[in-house]
Amino acid sequence: MSKKTELQADLRRIGYQLGGAHLTQQARGATFNTFAKTMGELEFGIRAAKQIGARHLQAFVAHRAAQGINPRTLANELRASNRMYVMRLKSRASCCSGGARWRDNWWMKSYGR
Repeated sequence: MSKKTELQADLRRIGYQLGGAHLTQQARGATFNTFAKTMGELEFGIRAAKQIGARHLQAFVAHRAAQGINPRTLANELRASNRMYVMRLKSRASCCSGGARWRDNWWMKSYGR
């Protein structure tokens, strides 16, 4: 499996986890595929969503802006990419000891229950 294919497969899995309406999933999938293609063109060696950082998102937006993409489209793509980044952070938090318990019970602690 190539780097591009591994990243696309991982992003497809994350898109499935995010859920949403059919057209939303299609649009998100298109954005994720564009992101993977752009990372390949810019020669970032990303193989999994866990490796994505802020500099990758900045490079993605700069590359898309250089292509002449409408700023509103860029904002929508960045919102989809931001969700991908947040999912990566959540998956890291759940791997840490106590991360899942804290995430599930944070509201009980804030109300003194």
